[in-house]
Amino acid sequence: FLECPLQDPQRSALIGLIKAIDSFRGDPDGCLLSAAVRLMLAEDPTGIGHPIDQRLAEVLRLIQFHPDQNPTVTELAAAAGLSEPHLRRLFRTQLGKSPKQFLRWTGMEYAQRLLRFEGLRVGEVARLLGFSTMHQFSAQYSHVIGRPPSAERESE
Repeated sequence: FLECPLQDPQRSALIGLIKAIDSFRGDPDGCLLSAAVRLMLAEDPTGIGHPIDQRLAEVLRLIQFHPDQNPTVTELAAAAGLSEPHLRRLFRTQLGKSPKQFLRWTGMEYAQRLLRFEGLRVGEVARLLGFSTMHQFSAQYSHVIGRPPSAERESE
């Protein structure tokens, strides 16, 4: 995992790589695109200011470092060595959200950063996060963030 400061030339190069991969469709399996996304992640989007269960912390790292993967609750529970009900309880008691709510929130927070700071277009972000349509992405973004994704580009 490589952290890139916001104005780092490496970060700009990665954004260029993502745009090139998307425009040329030279990565049908998404391997290069996924690697580029992981390299860009420098911030901790959880904002959790208190100690949490180590197994939950591992799940949160998995979600944060792979926002393009869209894991299921079953996959997350297996990665943490927990049952699904136990994982759901940990999320509720320690984060005040269900795993699905947290996954949606994390994905949309990441989308917001891409739109605001990286110059990606709404369609590019929708494809990057695995949405089948831009409308589906826009609806979820609006529901989670409270405004349409196009508003992020207009506020520049």
